[in-house]
Amino acid sequence: MRFISSVLVGRDMERSRDFHENILNQKVKMDLGVNVSYRGFGLQTIDTWADFIDKDEKTFFWKKQMKWRYILRLQNMKSLLKS
Repeated sequence: MRFISSVLVGRDMERSRDFHENILNQKVKMDLGVNVSYRGFGLQTIDTWADFIDKDEKTFFWKKQMKWRYILRLQNMKSLLKS
């Protein structure tokens, strides 16, 4: 197996494409609807990704408490790097 690129998975392909193409100025290499490839990464809808790896969509979403713990940990790491 060979690594080719990362895949960013999201709920709203239209919003994701708008952000990457209009804000980050990325150019589409290949558009398959539920999967869009750019140079070095791709976007895919979460429902098709979950189906592809045989998981439920709910598997990918953190509980709010876990999310905030992760954010606080990142902020602490950031403050350590500044020192």
